[in-house]
Amino acid sequence: MIDPEFLLPAELASYDVLTDEERQKVKSKNTYQEKNDKLLKFVIQKSDATLVVPQFIKCLQNTDQDHVCNFICCNGGKQTFYLVCFMSIVSCM
Repeated sequence: MIDPEFLLPAELASYDVLTDEERQKVKSKNTYQEKNDKLLKFVIQKSDATLVVPQFIKCLQNTDQDHVCNFICCNGGKQTFYLVCFMSIVSCM
């Protein structure tokens, strides 16, 4: 599970993954599940996913959520997706 509290919403806003309005909507939800659902909905609905996904992954790393990055980059445990994700992360640095 993504930790939608503390630093992640602000980090996503600083990378222009979330607008300030979206960040506030995420933080206004009551439960972690509601916050996760709202956060992922905003990220998935972005028009330029090729830029947003690597930035999202970088923000997860910056907020010590490597377990989520590993899940995303390994396609839920399948190693075939790893190279594409790794290249995306490197290009964000």
